[in-house]
Amino acid sequence: MAGSAAAFLLLAYLVYARVERYLLTSEVTQLTEQAAELDASIPAAKKTRETAAVIGKWADDETIWLDQLLALSEGFPPAQDAILNELTFAVLQNGGQMDLKGLVREEGIIGKMEKRVRTRSGQIVSKSSHEDSSVKGYPWRFEATVQLGRRPKP
Repeated sequence: MAGSAAAFLLLAYLVYARVERYLLTSEVTQLTEQAAELDASIPAAKKTRETAAVIGKWADDETIWLDQLLALSEGFPPAQDAILNELTFAVLQNGGQMDLKGLVREEGIIGKMEKRVRTRSGQIVSKSSHEDSSVKGYPWRFEATVQLGRRPKP
């Protein structure tokens, strides 16, 4: 009886060892295939990382136009005092530029508007105004160019 029990235990151990070896071999094969797939994707990952670095550099240097538009609208007089007829955005090597053309109710509003736009948006590099009675209620026409510097690095 002891011999049968010993033989049974030995047989059970051999079956267990064989099954365990099969499972481990299967797992090694699976992991080897997975490693080969990952090795194949390394060049693509490097290219993606390089592309992300280029996009990040571009984003750091880019003018955020929605922020500039918000700053302009905060610095602009109310609608009963001024009308903006034309707004042009330009991307420059050292930042950006906004060209403004519009009409105001009084000449004094132009100076106040320039001061508020300058403190919120950027440097006004050129400006002009003249009397123009073509639009009723807004007898002064103005033009201004706002130079926007690069935004500070985060």
